[in-house]
Amino acid sequence: MAKRRFEKPLLISILALSTVLLTVSDALWRVDRWIYDLQLPLLASPASPEIIIIEVDQKSLADFGRWPWPRDIHARLLEFLARSKPRAIALDFIFSEADKSHPEADAHLAQALTLARPVVLPVVVEYNGQTLVETLPLPDYAKHVALGHANVDLDKDGISRSILLQAGLGDRLWPAMPLAIYAQQHPEFLQALPGLRTETPRDSLHGDFRVWLPFFDPSSDFARLSYSEVLSGKVPARVFDGKYVLVGLTASGLERELPAPLAVGGRPMTGVEFIAAGLDGLLKQTLWQPLPGIWQFWASLAIAGCSVWLSTRFSPRWLPPAILALSVTILCGSWLLLRLSHYWFAPSVALFVLWFSYPLRSWRHFEKLIQSLFAERKRAFVTLNAIADGVITTTPDGVIDYMNAAAIDIVGHRPPSSSSLNIDRIFTLEIRDKPFAIADLIRQSIAENAPLKYSHCRLTVSGQHQITANLGIAPLLASKGVASGAVISINDIG
Repeated sequence: MAKRRFEKPLLISILALSTVLLTVSDALWRVDRWIYDLQLPLLASPASPEIIIIEVDQKSLADFGRWPWPRDIHARLLEFLARSKPRAIALDFIFSEADKSHPEADAHLAQALTLARPVVLPVVVEYNGQTLVETLPLPDYAKHVALGHANVDLDKDGISRSILLQAGLGDRLWPAMPLAIYAQQHPEFLQALPGLRTETPRDSLHGDFRVWLPFFDPSSDFARLSYSEVLSGKVPARVFDGKYVLVGLTASGLERELPAPLAVGGRPMTGVEFIAAGLDGLLKQTLWQPLPGIWQFWASLAIAGCSVWLSTRFSPRWLPPAILALSVTILCGSWLLLRLSHYWFAPSVALFVLWFSYPLRSWRHFEKLIQSLFAERKRAFVTLNAIADGVITTTPDGVIDYMNAAAIDIVGHRPPSSSSLNIDRIFTLEIRDKPFAIADLIRQSIAENAPLKYSHCRLTVSGQHQITANLGIAPLLASKGVASGAVISINDIG
């Protein structure tokens, strides 16, 4: 009784401790990322029509030559775009060093940056030897543009799922490129950034306000135009009216590609595409963030409590379907929370604790079942030994498995338990003075699936003495009606 009284508190304690350890250690992060990636196609929406990508593709390289190009080419593009009224222009190119061979091109680009405002250029935090440094545009460029960091923070599995809305070295933090672009039309957004707050040592890349990208529907895409076609005048300037124009490299081999979740088109993304995905989330206000750790923990703990409640309400037979139904509810709830509130509940800890509770709770039922089986077996042996008739069980080939006390008395000794003794080596059977092999009768009974009965048979025991007996042979059925042997009854009548 005392054992049962402590059983439920012990179960609750084990599940609560498991929840704490798994939440703090983030041991199941890979499962959570996998579930998150599977949910992306269910949450993705078509790419925003407000975004246009002007791409440096293979055609543009064929028209203008090897990369990098002279900067007056970029100046001409900006002058063309300035004829329209784009909401913002972003050039995903690093202009950190002066072009000493073409100083006039540098001056031309600086003038074009002023003409085409608002323009955003990237800042990159990178290693210079063993030291992290910020690579900024030339001062003549930086004073005419907004700046945004272009660093991408990869998950532990090397996949790009999130961005840091602010990042930099020390106390100077730069907005992410998508945020810097968006803020040209929505500066108030910078005052109340969403995202997970982070703590990073000041001597490394310091990031804050992490948000996860919803990405876009892989079946759709942003409007894309070739750099060379735009500059050649094949695209009218009015196309860019009221648009966010992103200019960057998409030709293979020019820039490191970023691995994206497999659910997003099944291919890596270029830097400008990743910026577009972030801007797309900002325009739709669908940037996501993890549920705060304390809420994540309490939600998982509440589900652990539900699993204990389920185990007391359902029998072992119906407990797995109940747990399965609750698991589906958890996954649907995680998806619904992400869709409606833009918070991600990582369900792996809750699911693990839920299913872990089943064997913990069921061991008591298994223990009772085993005790019941042993008790039943003991009663069966007691019953068989109380029967006056000799009872022998054999395999389908007649090898003896068991003999009750009456059968041992007839034989005169107990056969060795380790021996494969065939019944025909102990008994010689005559029915109406005609000899029969008992093993053959066993096979006949099994083949016909019917008992055989013989009265007043003569049995010679171990070649020493004879008895007259009524003999019964019946198949011993196992699961699904398959015979696993035979049971033989011997009624000694003198």
